[in-house]
Amino acid sequence: MHAFKRIIFEALVLAVVAVGVGFGANALRGKGMVKPTLNYFEKGGLVGKAAAPNGAKARTKTDDSQPIKKLEHPYQELTFDEVVDIFNDPTVDTGHYLFVDARKDEEFQAGHIPGAIQCNHYRLEEYIYPLIDRADGAEKIVVYCGGGNCEDSIFVCKDLTDFDIPFEAIYLYSGGWKEWSQKGMPSEKGAATR
Repeated sequence: MHAFKRIIFEALVLAVVAVGVGFGANALRGKGMVKPTLNYFEKGGLVGKAAAPNGAKARTKTDDSQPIKKLEHPYQELTFDEVVDIFNDPTVDTGHYLFVDARKDEEFQAGHIPGAIQCNHYRLEEYIYPLIDRADGAEKIVVYCGGGNCEDSIFVCKDLTDFDIPFEAIYLYSGGWKEWSQKGMPSEKGAATR
């Protein structure tokens, strides 16, 4: 019986040391720190929360003739004209402004806003750290997805705030790729450069 107690005690000590080493290594990572509260294995990405960020609720709105499902969210929204102004601003090339495409690989490769960085919320661990490196210090980060009923841009906005990008720097372009491409705006094709 004494040997069993000793094994249990050693296992507990080992577990405490392992947790301490893990948190210590996490703290040393600095900017790319892994968040203990973020569940990297669930589709929604957050432990104990619904898939919609900040308790967002779906609502239906009629736009001319078709109902559009739209999530309420806390992020600043940009109109098409505001996005065009940012896109045409010369400082966009310096990283002062940043475009983030929240769509999947196939959609991004088929066409995206020139210079946009891809961030697929559903494969966040592959995309978030290069994005955070580029987003840190940007004045405006314009996040878009397919537009219309697409919610992926809202999820990426939430991901950015979870990784300590200032809320004030994050802007949502809800017209998304659909509006951008329908209005004949410039586009790029091909895989993301990370």
